[in-house]
Amino acid sequence: MHEGLNGYVVPTPTPTAEPTPVPTAEPTPVPTAEPTPVPTAEPTPVPTAEPTPVPTAEPTPVPTAEPTPVPTAEPTPVPGGVTVWVPGQTTVKNGDLVTFGGLCFEAKNNPGSWETPAAGGNWFWTEVQCEGGVTPTVAPTAEPTVAPTVAPTVEPTVEPTTEPGNTTWKADAIYNKGDTVIVDGVTYTAKWWTTGENPTTTGPWGVWAK
Repeated sequence: MHEGLNGYVVPTPTPTAEPTPVPTAEPTPVPTAEPTPVPTAEPTPVPTAEPTPVPTAEPTPVPTAEPTPVPTAEPTPVPGGVTVWVPGQTTVKNGDLVTFGGLCFEAKNNPGSWETPAAGGNWFWTEVQCEGGVTPTVAPTAEPTVAPTVAPTVEPTVEPTTEPGNTTWKADAIYNKGDTVIVDGVTYTAKWWTTGENPTTTGPWGVWAK
């Protein structure tokens, strides 16, 4: 300090201390770790098991039984102009003589072919003495031939062939859902991703299904 005019003391100005600049620490750049690419495991292609073709059993043709024709019994003429009566076939007019059931009859009132004579006569027939002591011939009854029943041929069931020992499963292979493998001739389907699991040991709740 020093004295000024009129005795006043003039203070000496104090210099202001300039702050020392502090250097800013630059951050050290941290290198970014590049991820190591993980190789994708390529699934081992599983060969598709070709199914064994099952032969189609051809049905055995069943022969059609031909019906045996039934011969039509022709009325047998007998001596003396007497006709053997065959129901449904013989046609006569009034006054004609017929024989039926060992008896002789004379037609009247225009009998039809189904108006069969009866012992003692009826509206259409009058029983008469067979002329000349002729024994009337009884018309044979045509027996129908029974056609034999042809039994149908039973077709054998063809079972598909399973080849023993046929195996496509590999312990080191990777299988995805839906992939199929064959072990000892049995086909298994993967329910989800798997590797190293033997289909024969996983059981019904395991990854492999039959």
